[in-house]
Amino acid sequence: MKKVLSSIAGCIARLLAFLFATLFVVTALIVLFVSAVERKLLDPDIYKSVLARERIYDYLPELVADQIIVGMTYEGPGTERQQDLLEALQQDGGAILEESPAFQDCIRQAAGEETLEVIRSGERGLTEFEKELITPCLEMDIPFGEEEEKEGGPPDFMKILTPEDWRRIVAALLPSEWLQSVTESVIDQLFANLESEEAEGVIRISLKEFKERLMGEGGYAVVVQLMSAQPPCTQEEISAISQAIEEGGVGEIPMCSPPAEQLEKLEPMVHDFFGQLAEKLPDERLVPLKLGGEEGEPPSPPEEGGKGFSFKLQTFRRLVNLAFLIPLFLLLLVALFGIRSVKGLLRWWGLPFLFVGLIGLGIAFLALPVLDVAVNLFLMDRIPPHISPELVQTGLNVVRGVVQDFMRVIKIETGIIGFVGLVMVVCSSFIHLKTEPKV
Repeated sequence: MKKVLSSIAGCIARLLAFLFATLFVVTALIVLFVSAVERKLLDPDIYKSVLARERIYDYLPELVADQIIVGMTYEGPGTERQQDLLEALQQDGGAILEESPAFQDCIRQAAGEETLEVIRSGERGLTEFEKELITPCLEMDIPFGEEEEKEGGPPDFMKILTPEDWRRIVAALLPSEWLQSVTESVIDQLFANLESEEAEGVIRISLKEFKERLMGEGGYAVVVQLMSAQPPCTQEEISAISQAIEEGGVGEIPMCSPPAEQLEKLEPMVHDFFGQLAEKLPDERLVPLKLGGEEGEPPSPPEEGGKGFSFKLQTFRRLVNLAFLIPLFLLLLVALFGIRSVKGLLRWWGLPFLFVGLIGLGIAFLALPVLDVAVNLFLMDRIPPHISPELVQTGLNVVRGVVQDFMRVIKIETGIIGFVGLVMVVCSSFIHLKTEPKV
């Protein structure tokens, strides 16, 4: 009877040890990932290093130029009349829907009842995704008021600029060194605001260097590039430019490509013009971090007794530091219920360590391929068409760089744990061979 009870107790103990070992694997992986989030993703250095490694600052003028070109050429979904109908829907959607039940049914089938109610009530504007969904319905012949010719768009002298012209203009005003300095300052200020309740609640972007560049070589380089890209000046236009130079900038200067000597004589006028423009710009731009705050003013402090985000972040950090006690406690429970010898210690602890390493390495190596698949399935089709593909790809490269650096930490930590577990399992086999009784 004692043997039966002892056997049952042994089975229960081993079952409990197996349960605690499984829980150790799960909790250890969770703690490792959460700890890596706290140490890496909440550290501004990872973002600054990724941006520098991807050479974002070198490519940023080109990306801005490409986005300007896409923004100027994008006319929205559908034809001009469809765009007019879309704007009319957002202003007086209920009246238009009342005029055409067929149009209502089309929107209901294309975008759902919720989008139809948004148009009818006018409680908010349509999202870009909702606009894309109802685009086929905009092709219907719907009476929605008087059609007017639309005017606007960029001036003709800007339409003639090539992508290379835009890149040079942007690079003249936004050099890569200044962009890197401003971006890293914004990142540092953002994390400083997240860390401290005493932070201002705003991000300060200094414009002093930009103003100096605008008044100096940068502004003049923009004008030179802008005028050089235009058709050659006619004789009348050359005369108008000469007269403006003689009168010290009085009168309108035609947008054309003048002779080099005239372009050089325009430099004092250009500096004077941009100097007056720079005087109207503030020395720094204040960007509130909380939505709904007044521009240039820090957000109001949290209500009395309330806890801000920095308090929650500090609490999260403390919990992460204590979270390592959970898998350690589970290891002690495994030892209590499953370990009866040195060989058992190496097996019962080695195998969970090995599984933590293997699963963690598997997740780390699959992270980037899974991210690429998720982006292609769920994100690419929802990106608004007025965002340039180059800008989208660059943003994805930055995200992949951050994930890659994060997973590198996971690979190192889980690799070490898995290696320790493998050594323990191998050593347990040798102990078994040495202690096996001879026949």
